[in-house]
Amino acid sequence: AFQYTKNWTYFTALPSLFEKMGEQEKSTLAYLYLTQYQLEEQKYSEAIQTLETSQKDKGFHLQHNLVLVDLYYLADQKEKALKLAVQTAKALSEQNPRQAAQVYRRLLKEHPNKFSLYPSLAALLENPQEKVQVLLKGALQALQQEKTQVAKELSQKAQVFSADSFIDNLI
Repeated sequence: AFQYTKNWTYFTALPSLFEKMGEQEKSTLAYLYLTQYQLEEQKYSEAIQTLETSQKDKGFHLQHNLVLVDLYYLADQKEKALKLAVQTAKALSEQNPRQAAQVYRRLLKEHPNKFSLYPSLAALLENPQEKVQVLLKGALQALQQEKTQVAKELSQKAQVFSADSFIDNLI
C-alpha cells in the first residue's frame, strides 16, 4: 500500500491491523511510514499522536522517542520534550552511552539551567577532562543564575576528577 500512495489518511488503521495480526515489526514500520507522510504534509500534531500511540507497541524502540522529542520542540511543547528526552537519555545510558551523551548535550543546549543534567552527562563521559569541563560549565551556569550552592556542588564533583588542577582551585 505504501508503494502506491503517500496519502497518510489511508494508513491510519494499518499499524493496529498489523498489531492484531501479531506482526510487530510491520506494525512498527507502518507507524514510522505514517509519521513520515504526516510530517511531509506538515501535520505535526497528527505525527505526534501517531508516535505517542506507537509507544504502546511491543516493537517500540527508544529511537522513536528521539523523533518525538523533536516534534515536541517543533510544536512548542518544551516541557513534554524535556521530560521525554530525560527519560530516553536515562534508558539509553545503559544501552548506548554515546547516544545518551548526545541527548544530554542537546538537552543542555536547550535547557542550560537544568543543573541535574550536568552530572548525568559527566557520568557518561570516559575522559576525566571532559567530565570536569561539563561539570564546571554547569557550575559557571549556576553562578550566572546566582545559584551558589549548586555551583559549589558541581565544582566539588569536578574536583574529584582533577584534584590537583590549578584551574579547579580557582573556580
